[in-house]
Amino acid sequence: MRVLFTTAWYPNRKDAGDGVFIQKHAKAVTRLNDVAVLMVQTDVAVRGLKIELCPVESEQTSLHEVLVYVPKTRFELPLITGLVRLFWLMLGYIKGYRYIKRHYWQGKRPEVCHVNVLTRAAGLPWLLLKLHHVPYIITEHWSRYAREGAYPDSGIQLRLGRVFVKDASYVCPVSLNLEQSMKKWGLENRHYTRISNVVDTDTFVLPASVVKSDKVTFVHVSWMRDDSKNISGILRTVAKLKAQRQDFHVDFIGEGNDKERLIDYSKELGVEEYVSFLQARTGKDLAEVLQQHDAFLMFSHFENQPVSVLEALACGLPVIATKVGTIPAMLSQNRGITVPPGDEAQLQDILTAFIVARSQMTDAPRADLTLAQQRHRYVAERHSPEVIAQQFDVLYHAAIQNMTKR
Repeated sequence: MRVLFTTAWYPNRKDAGDGVFIQKHAKAVTRLNDVAVLMVQTDVAVRGLKIELCPVESEQTSLHEVLVYVPKTRFELPLITGLVRLFWLMLGYIKGYRYIKRHYWQGKRPEVCHVNVLTRAAGLPWLLLKLHHVPYIITEHWSRYAREGAYPDSGIQLRLGRVFVKDASYVCPVSLNLEQSMKKWGLENRHYTRISNVVDTDTFVLPASVVKSDKVTFVHVSWMRDDSKNISGILRTVAKLKAQRQDFHVDFIGEGNDKERLIDYSKELGVEEYVSFLQARTGKDLAEVLQQHDAFLMFSHFENQPVSVLEALACGLPVIATKVGTIPAMLSQNRGITVPPGDEAQLQDILTAFIVARSQMTDAPRADLTLAQQRHRYVAERHSPEVIAQQFDVLYHAAIQNMTKR
């Protein structure tokens, strides 16, 4: 069937890592459906009163990606700035939608819409529901719902969010704690259905062979946003750890607004020889890098269901991460170790114990192949593209069937 993905997050010309998990959902759904992705973002590079529409060439004939860039408001006035921004965003969604209908679907409407991340991405699907009875479902990833002050209690964004959630056929948060956090904000729907993030388990696999290095190596993958990922906390822990030993190294992979500041902070702490900041990688390139390390490291203040942790597990890596979101469940049964968020002393103890254990091994890292295989199997059984595509397809058909009964 024809499925329209609408989103504000998606890999784009400003940030190739933005919303990669949404792109993975879209690619999974193409296994069973004809999918068009429509992303709209503001961009200071857009000059004048115009909209830049950028279709993306794809090898997948059942995946169409249309990225739309609209002018970014250059003034800040209460209410007026927000209304102007909303006007341009909605104009961008409408223009992109018309392009998709004309170029990919021979003028036909989608049979179902799939909203990714509230709030603005739900505007067009909501209009299609009211005007043409096209149902929509919502997938939510955003960890903002767990934070104090995520919404102003009387804000228009929250009010719109409640309307969009109420009218959705299904709401699909990627984790239970995200569902609970959304409901605390009054985002009510009778059909909450959790569907997880997806991992390409044909790409993220166990390494064919592993060569033991002189140092124990850790890897962290993220958007380099320190307010949530607490990378500065890892760096401070590394600074304390280096006073005890020198047989370890941490690689940070990713891009983001805080990356340069964190590089400077590592130099200020005097740990630049113990850490490396590498460029973002995805797909096979990322899998190959993960396979070269001994463990995955994450020290976030809050998370939902981080894809990077799942990808590391799929490569057989043990994971050291904080007790937030779904991470404790993901790391049960010898898949990893958890630490309280912000507890740098305990993180230091865990890293020390891990380094000592790895250093005493006489064979290659991850020699316990059974555990590594169990980690990969855990991900494959719950998060493979085949599994996720089937789960969404069931909801699409149910949404359409329920709409025809009205």
